[in-house]
Amino acid sequence: MVSGLRRDSLSEDFAVYFRDLGKAIGGESRLVPLPRTLEGHFTKAVQVRPEIAAKVRATLSNVIVERLDPPAQFDAVIVTNVFVYFGRAELALALANIQGMLKPGGYLLHNELRPEVEELGRYVGLVPVQARTIQVSAGGARTPLLDAFVIQQRR
Repeated sequence: MVSGLRRDSLSEDFAVYFRDLGKAIGGESRLVPLPRTLEGHFTKAVQVRPEIAAKVRATLSNVIVERLDPPAQFDAVIVTNVFVYFGRAELALALANIQGMLKPGGYLLHNELRPEVEELGRYVGLVPVQARTIQVSAGGARTPLLDAFVIQQRR
């Protein structure tokens, strides 16, 4: 199934954000043909410049039970739609492991606003820097579409 965000239901701020998305790391490239169901939706492909791509490394890991060996020294760790599934013990283990993956001053970016994420994060040395709820779409007659982000920094 393919889905997207309809152009007519999003805020002007989001439209500007989406238009500029990727400009700092590359340029727009041609999209493969998309299903007709995505007509009227925001769609985009970005060709990342080689010098930028060479600096990025992605790692797939189970942050509850796995630690990288040797410990990584990442500038940033991005976790989306994951912490919501963790209980307190799993969350504590995950935050401790992520803290160990970050170099001092590195950032954890996620979208979980539960107070215990901040509490446990502080305990392992991840200090909140910024947190916001953002309206992505007005939703028309429906309820507005909201999302959140949180930035924590390893001290």
